[in-house]
Amino acid sequence: MKKNDRQHELKQTKLTPEGWVYIIILSFIAVGAVLRNINMLIVMTGMMVAPLIYNWRTGVMRLKTIRVKRLPPERIHAGQLVSIPWHCENRSQELAGWNVTVHDVLRCNSNAFGEAQDEKRGWFSKIRAGVGRWANRWILRRKFAGQDVGRVRFVRVGPRSTELASYRAFFPQRGLYEAGPAEVSTSYPFGLVNCRIVEPKKSQIYVAPAIGKLHPTWERRVASIAVGSQSIERRRGMEEDEFYALRKWRSGDNLKNVHWRTSAKFGYPMVKQFDQQNNRDFAMLLDLCSFDEDSFENCERILSFAATAMLQIGNDVQGQIAVAICGETSQEFYGRNRKEVNRTVMRELAVAASGRDPQIRDSIATLANCVSQGTPVYCFSSRKSPEWFSYNGHEHESKTQRQSMSSLVELVRWIEVPSDEFSTLFTTKEEDMRPASELAEKWAVAQV
Repeated sequence: MKKNDRQHELKQTKLTPEGWVYIIILSFIAVGAVLRNINMLIVMTGMMVAPLIYNWRTGVMRLKTIRVKRLPPERIHAGQLVSIPWHCENRSQELAGWNVTVHDVLRCNSNAFGEAQDEKRGWFSKIRAGVGRWANRWILRRKFAGQDVGRVRFVRVGPRSTELASYRAFFPQRGLYEAGPAEVSTSYPFGLVNCRIVEPKKSQIYVAPAIGKLHPTWERRVASIAVGSQSIERRRGMEEDEFYALRKWRSGDNLKNVHWRTSAKFGYPMVKQFDQQNNRDFAMLLDLCSFDEDSFENCERILSFAATAMLQIGNDVQGQIAVAICGETSQEFYGRNRKEVNRTVMRELAVAASGRDPQIRDSIATLANCVSQGTPVYCFSSRKSPEWFSYNGHEHESKTQRQSMSSLVELVRWIEVPSDEFSTLFTTKEEDMRPASELAEKWAVAQV
């Protein structure tokens, strides 16, 4: 084993509760052997010291050959129980590792629910957040130094083999969490001495907003984006389109597309046919304007809707995807790689913070330039549409700028969160559970 490939230095070695009982018994025997000068007790004292030394040395040697690695999930949403797996590898060629325990630390480092946001929430929201944190501690089953700790135990890891185990964690709120450093410990074989080694590698876990329920009204809107005179058929090159079928050769076809093996089989030239897809684009802007408790809750609903919509957009939209998040800061994300855009947007939704008066004009213009002409820009906001939406610009702007802004305003579909229109598009899990709770309450009253 190379020197730079060794595990980190031993953090500490301490006696287990059973070890302390063992030491007390050993002390009584040692004192009796000295006072009474009984040779048998002296021999017995020496025999009882040997397991302590053997337990300590075995634990240290086993931890030197053990390697652990955290494998956090790629996507996590708030309000879900998530399994966080650990990978344990034993690099010893002869001896197995027994009773290896990993203690993992979880803490929230995001300021999305920090002091600045706590000032905007009322007492009811604070109590609900406190209950969520209590539930998190209860599920993780352990509290250590003011932090939530998850525990994973590997009963046996054979020589030159690996094992996989996981613990379940509950994330009551969105944000950026940090996992680590972790402690790897073992008390094998006698359970008298517990040897620990620190695994300093940390992992950042982005917890996206909670997932809600999209109604068919929203699905129909997304499906009809490219319907009508404003839809643009994207004609790609023949080599870039998806292969569809084989057909007979026609005058003007490219010889590069001739399928020679099939042509030889049928006796006449056959060429490869490609379909020309009609890919539609999608643009969405999130206006996170928060100035009181109600608007703060509406911003959280917007983020929850955006997280739910991004999961669906990846399947329904094949063209350009453009998303803008306007809160304390304004950021725009766009691209054709749906998986990459989805991952980036989910991370930003996890740490997005609302602002007093987000500036959305530049973001609307950026989104309009990223997608094809005529693609509507869905703007979800916790406030009513700004004044410049009515007269299409400021008085000091030129006529060209006003006309440009007027064309952009025509593409914007402004949807206010507290409105009935938003309720027909999306509902959260809490809102879905509310009718059931009301029915249960009525049923209980009727029984009384």
